[in-house]
Amino acid sequence: MVNTSSLLAIAAVACFATVRPAQAQGDFQQRRPGPVDAGARPTPTLTRPPRVITGPNPTYPPAALAAGLIADVTMQVDLDAAGQVTNVKVTGPARADGGVATEFDDAAMAAVRAMQWGAAEIDNVPAPIRFEYTLRFRPPRLVPVGDGGGSDGGVSDGGAASDALTSQVGDTAPAPDLAPRAPAIFPLGRGVLRERGTRDPLESADVRVIRAPDPSTPGAEPAELTSTTDGEGRFVVEGAPGERVRVVIATGQHEPCIREFVLPAADATPVELTCLVKRLAINYETVVEAPRKGEEVTRHSLSQPELTSVPGTFGDPLRAIQNLPGISRAPYGLGLLLVRGASPQDSGVYIDGHKVPLLYHFAVGPSILTPDLIERIDFYPGGFGVRYGRASAGVIDVATRTDPVKRFHGAADVDFLDAGAYLEGPIGGGYSMAAGARRSYIDTLLPLVLPEGETVAAPVYWDYQARISRSISPSERISVFAFGSRDSLEVLSSDPDSGSLDLGTSVMLHRVIGTWTKAWDGWTSRLSPSYGFDSVGFRAGTVDADGSAHVFGLREEVTKSFGDSFSIVAGLDNELRFDRVAFNVPLPPERRTFGRTRRTITDISRKLSNLGVAGYAEVLWDVVPRLRVVPGIRFDWFHYSATDKISVDPRLVTRLELAEGTFMKGGLGLFHQPPTPQQLDPQFGTPTLPLITAQQFHYGVEHAFSPAIAIDGTVYYMRKLDLPRTSGRRAADGGVERYAPDGRGRGYGFEVLLKHRPTGNFFGWVAYSISRTEERRRNTRGDGPPATPYRPTLFDQTHNLTALASRTVGDWEFGARFRLVSGLPQTPILGGEYDADQNDWDPVQGEPGSVRRQTFHQLDLRVEKNFIFEAWRFAVYLDVQNVYNAENPEANVNDYRFRQTAPVRGLPILPILGMRGRF
Repeated sequence: MVNTSSLLAIAAVACFATVRPAQAQGDFQQRRPGPVDAGARPTPTLTRPPRVITGPNPTYPPAALAAGLIADVTMQVDLDAAGQVTNVKVTGPARADGGVATEFDDAAMAAVRAMQWGAAEIDNVPAPIRFEYTLRFRPPRLVPVGDGGGSDGGVSDGGAASDALTSQVGDTAPAPDLAPRAPAIFPLGRGVLRERGTRDPLESADVRVIRAPDPSTPGAEPAELTSTTDGEGRFVVEGAPGERVRVVIATGQHEPCIREFVLPAADATPVELTCLVKRLAINYETVVEAPRKGEEVTRHSLSQPELTSVPGTFGDPLRAIQNLPGISRAPYGLGLLLVRGASPQDSGVYIDGHKVPLLYHFAVGPSILTPDLIERIDFYPGGFGVRYGRASAGVIDVATRTDPVKRFHGAADVDFLDAGAYLEGPIGGGYSMAAGARRSYIDTLLPLVLPEGETVAAPVYWDYQARISRSISPSERISVFAFGSRDSLEVLSSDPDSGSLDLGTSVMLHRVIGTWTKAWDGWTSRLSPSYGFDSVGFRAGTVDADGSAHVFGLREEVTKSFGDSFSIVAGLDNELRFDRVAFNVPLPPERRTFGRTRRTITDISRKLSNLGVAGYAEVLWDVVPRLRVVPGIRFDWFHYSATDKISVDPRLVTRLELAEGTFMKGGLGLFHQPPTPQQLDPQFGTPTLPLITAQQFHYGVEHAFSPAIAIDGTVYYMRKLDLPRTSGRRAADGGVERYAPDGRGRGYGFEVLLKHRPTGNFFGWVAYSISRTEERRRNTRGDGPPATPYRPTLFDQTHNLTALASRTVGDWEFGARFRLVSGLPQTPILGGEYDADQNDWDPVQGEPGSVRRQTFHQLDLRVEKNFIFEAWRFAVYLDVQNVYNAENPEANVNDYRFRQTAPVRGLPILPILGMRGRF
């Protein structure tokens, strides 16, 4: 005998649920925990939707069940950062037989409150979210006793319907009259949707059914959205037995899967469907891109298509950022980070929040990270938030992927420069792994093509990456990420017996970064310790230098949102360095000797310990709906060369929405940076040097012409104080003052970015900067060097224009990039004079920075052909730099008397043919 409660439980599992983001304005206006951007529209980035862990188990309303009513109840659901349901509200009356059935509302809300959810993530951090959830009530069907019927006890993740459900009726009690008044609809088909080439399941694809019971009937009924695919790509097709249906499953980013068939009988085996669909844009990864709200006036981010398809970058993501406004062009294509004409040491490079000394291999080599690990790249040309410090120009922040993976994926890239491989996948116990490596083979190939007897210096490099991560719970995650690289220069020869000669010039780094993220009760914490080892070696004639450093870092950041208009961010940023430096350099004697003066080789060795401790806090406050104010403050304590230095950096950003899609933004702040260790050295420097101070002011306007096309313009001014300059004055203790804080700097300009976001088969942008970066020396005391007027810095570039575009046509992708850049300043050589003491010629120089090199211009092209197979993809690409072989002189060489000068051309035409495979 089956009592009423048992029958209602059996009916409940026939419910069908779908989850989809709410479309109403304001549904996704919750705060993003962590860094946000005032230079973008106030919409966060949904990087992971909420996930169903335990499905609904609603109670079917008895009266509705007896009447055979069906209903769809749509609710607004609020989850906190831990995935707990905080509020449920029915957004519209349930529909049943064309009418209203409010008796379903309470049952649906109670079922949703009892469900277990995986937390949503905003910008890869667990966060509160609001979304719509639809619970579908369908009566069960009955089968005779002995058919073996049983109930499937739940609803699959993402909303896929269960198999056909049955109930058993005992002999002692007749079954109640459950003949439904609505049409008898059953789940009679099921299947899975996967991407061709990767076999990845496609989640949240719309499943639409076109019902045409009679093929001879002219015209079919409109397509009905019946469900969406779950996290495993599964879906279910409902209908009446014997009904002819056409099923269309579509993501919007893939070719649709279309199947037409007749539904089987109610007691037959459901139809099994397997759909492998091809991505419409082959190289464009699925990216949920929504600019963050926040603390920077200007922030440029690149999504995955823009990271791997930019011409002239060989598909390397981190080289793509060199095409953004605010980035100055580096000579010879070197990977120097030159921001608004400032020195590379004035900017900071971060990987997962921790500073690293370099981002690129030597010469035109790729970045030190494999593209498959990179989640996001943010570039701040100035005015960055308080979470960054110890820099006065710009910041690049690279975030790597930490999401657990459900199945193994791999990739291999081979071109004329290097070869690399990558593998990721689950390893059991909830853990995921990822590993990659790359090695150049220029040193192997060049000797085969060099003319007989010719030698050349070539870069040799390798790198590696390894990560282990685990999601302890929906609101807690841990990961350990290790990476490293080494670059060196070797002299190669066409003579096979000569081998290669290591020049002793090398750079190496290793890093291990741990991350623990946890959300609870509206708070989010991110704790990240790190350890690193860096080394550098240099050989040039009689000069020999080596250095190494052990670097320990610890970062902690907590965030909390108080409603929709107020949130706080606070954190610690600590770094401890132990440096060892050794030099063998020729130095002239301190006094005159008889005869020719000879420089003696002098050994210099130093051990330094430097400590930086910082705390910061920031408030994000929507004063009124259209006005956001972001005040922040950062405190730094530096302990360098036995001296202590303290800085306080207040910063402020405002953002005002003038009209739909149009924003005005402004910001100002202080930024401090310590001098270099050699400038603080007790013997060869001045330990009492103050911190370098930068005052920055920004104002900008952005406007969205459409969801795909937007323009962003910024005017800025920067003033620098206390720049160290060589002195030579008498110090207070009677010695010689090596450096004095007499330098002053200024920078000003305008930057504009007109961008077309990736839209499936096209992206591109035009970036233009007009700027001026200058420095001068002040004479604060009469016994020092004379004062100088403002002169352009070594890396000042007045005009910098970059235009690029990439378009996909079928399995082909075509791209082009053009750059036009002002030449770098240089000091002219007017002649030479003979130095009898050294028996050598010295140059006679003109006014520093008074002339410029030739204007740089270059065209790069890229073409790629993709081949898509069922379980893997293969691509062949040709990336050609400097297509028309422009000379673009980068330096000058002089004869020994400095009477004749010849230019040294830049990179010649450089075609790179490569292959890439992924599974």
